[in-house]
Amino acid sequence: QTPVNRSVMKVLVLLCALLPLVCAGDAVTAPPQLPIHTWHIVSVNDTTPNQQWNCQIGMAWSRQGVFVDKQLKEIPKGQFNITTGKPFYYGLHLLSGAEFDMMYTIVCQHIVGTVTLNSARVIFVVGAAGPADPRVEVIGQYGGKGHWHKIRNVGEHYYVALDKSANH
Repeated sequence: QTPVNRSVMKVLVLLCALLPLVCAGDAVTAPPQLPIHTWHIVSVNDTTPNQQWNCQIGMAWSRQGVFVDKQLKEIPKGQFNITTGKPFYYGLHLLSGAEFDMMYTIVCQHIVGTVTLNSARVIFVVGAAGPADPRVEVIGQYGGKGHWHKIRNVGEHYYVALDKSANH
């Protein structure tokens, strides 16, 4: 293989690792009455086994969209859990007339026994300057850290982890 072909293969392997829904051939397709604007992933970015995080997603400004799971059902109370190796996929369905004048949050708290006010957490404040132009702020608290990246023509991937170097 040429260096270019190897580079292309590395990118394809990476995409397959990030988007098992697409690469496995069971990509989620919304029925015509519920078009999904973008798909997103929230996952634990830590190799520590059995990490559990409780997350909640919700509109913070202007209810121009609805969050759905892979079965295209609205996420009950916006709550979901993620664990090491088991990400959560959600879609954003834009309501009629949506103009991207919206903002939503994803708040994930690390679960060790009982969640308290001092539990490690990561907050993503998600907005957009327009189609395919996300604006995301990440706030880590009490030993939580996070980051994100854009997945071209799909959506964003949000990561949470424990900041092992933090004194909290």
